[in-house]
Amino acid sequence: MKKIDLQRRLDQEEYILGGIRPNAKTYQAQFQKVKDIKSEIEFLEIQERSKKIQDSDNSDKGS
Repeated sequence: MKKIDLQRRLDQEEYILGGIRPNAKTYQAQFQKVKDIKSEIEFLEIQERSKKIQDSDNSDKGS
């Protein structure tokens, strides 16, 4: 659920970034927001993969 919210927010922030000229004062701050959200999404994906691996390892040990 959180990943979906982050993806929606990323889409909005990228849209805003697309409307800002690269030499504008606000561009760098907006660009950083986009990078931060992408990092959060990537972190969540890594956590999900790690949890799946742990769950499969635990189910193998239980057999």
